[in-house]
Amino acid sequence: MIIFNAGRFVWFIPMLSALLGFSSPVLFIVIFAISQLANALAGNVWVGLSRDLIPEHERGKFLGKRNIAVSITSMIAMYIYTAILDILSKPVSIVLTMALGMLATIISIFATIPIKDIATSEQAQSNKSNKKSVPGFHTNPKTHGISLRNIYKHNKTLLGDTNIRRFFIAMAVWNFILQLTSPFFAYHQITNLAMSMQIIGITTILTSLLSILFFKIWGSLGDRLGHKSVLVAGINIVSIIPIIWFFMGKPIWPFIMGIDVLLTALGWSAVNLGILTFGMEIGGKESSASFALANAGAGITGLAGAIVGGILGQWLKPINITVFTLSVNGLQFLFFAGGLLRFIGLALFKRVQAKNYAEPGVMFGNILSIFAKRFAIRPAELDE
Repeated sequence: MIIFNAGRFVWFIPMLSALLGFSSPVLFIVIFAISQLANALAGNVWVGLSRDLIPEHERGKFLGKRNIAVSITSMIAMYIYTAILDILSKPVSIVLTMALGMLATIISIFATIPIKDIATSEQAQSNKSNKKSVPGFHTNPKTHGISLRNIYKHNKTLLGDTNIRRFFIAMAVWNFILQLTSPFFAYHQITNLAMSMQIIGITTILTSLLSILFFKIWGSLGDRLGHKSVLVAGINIVSIIPIIWFFMGKPIWPFIMGIDVLLTALGWSAVNLGILTFGMEIGGKESSASFALANAGAGITGLAGAIVGGILGQWLKPINITVFTLSVNGLQFLFFAGGLLRFIGLALFKRVQAKNYAEPGVMFGNILSIFAKRFAIRPAELDE
């Protein structure tokens, strides 16, 4: 994980190019792709490490607290970065922003060093006593390294599991649908609504503040009512968000933005927590490998979604109409369609089996009762 995290230092290249006054969209895309690959690889290792270190019955609360810490950090970082970009001139603002990001990477690497991988230690001890090789790796000193053939067989075995295969398909389709519209939300705010970075920063901070509360609630609900329950409830909410963005135009955009902040905090805190904890649940001891496989598929479909969305966006953004007094840009039709398509992803995730599952109506009822430290009903023991 430390090695993969270090992959983020590729941002030193665009930082240097900014100092030299050189800019290239191609360079940015390549660096961004490498950085995202490093993040994905490090994330897969982190999932396996979390599964080994955190007891299953405590994962929801622990990861909820972890996401609270991430929200607080993101909130502070957003305030600092937007202030730097608004106050300082280019290229100083850009260079300083990337430098702070790399400093944070260095701190995270040093924080990771003391953590011991229990599974690796136990596996090494078992291999030493049993003198057996680890699946997917050569133990012959003359052939050290990863066997691609064994990795292929292992992934094929994973996809042979119906539940993991359903999760893989759901993740792939979900990411394709997300990437159809995700690049255009910020574009619509800045270009069509003429929002300043300060306003965008404030709404992001408010979203993070609300997410802190909701992460704690979703974490408790997930441990008691099932992690799939949290995921499904979250997807129901985030599927509505792009639909209301159809109305994100002048003169009512401040009102719609307030609704967006609330729904984004409530829905995405559930989705981000639920995908992680539910993925650990269905993957079991193979959660790290199954996440790696799912992320690989989601990365490919996400790229395809971004390409298709880019083509549609270029075609739609010149369109501007007025409905009564509301200004509507062509991108808002793409948002509306994207919201409807998200319900396809919801249907696919609901097909994945879970140990415990409660319908969204039950979940939302328990959100209210959790403040009284009690739950309205017990979850269904089995997901049919």
